[in-house]
Amino acid sequence: LPILRRVGGLTPQAYLYGTEFLRESVRARQQENIEKLVRRLETQGQSQASASLANKSAAEASQAALIQQQQQNQLREQLNRLRSVKSNGRIALEMDPNASDIAALPPLTLEDADRVVIPSTPGFVAVLGSVNNENVFIYKPGKTVADVIKIAGLMEEADVSQSFILRADGSDRKSTRLNSSHQI
Repeated sequence: LPILRRVGGLTPQAYLYGTEFLRESVRARQQENIEKLVRRLETQGQSQASASLANKSAAEASQAALIQQQQQNQLREQLNRLRSVKSNGRIALEMDPNASDIAALPPLTLEDADRVVIPSTPGFVAVLGSVNNENVFIYKPGKTVADVIKIAGLMEEADVSQSFILRADGSDRKSTRLNSSHQI
């Protein structure tokens, strides 16, 4: 971004890979997509509920209604959580993690209200989810995903195949494409 050169460039502490590029028009579109997803899931839930009760005997219908009520409550909770999600309009820049020069930024045309945030180099790694110790750990070069998972400790119900790394540039890497020796 030429504007970064005009304002003096990067400081030595800049972590270019962690650059956040936020765009209002993208935020609005992301929020719209979340709302569409909520409506679609609500409709699916109602359709499945109706279909599961059809063609059941009275005893089966009673049992199915109880199960359906529990499922509807769970769905309602999930939808409420999804409704509370607010998009930020971040565009993943998919940069080289070792990038340190402004030239590594992709050429982007700026729009009104765009925001560019270049953080300082982080010194930590956060571990969240089905682990015994949801925490923030000090980053140490050479540490692997397996090392961090071992420190955090997996819960018994953890599904490692559903894990992912949320990278500093906003992209993610699914655990199915990772091997435990993958560097953080």
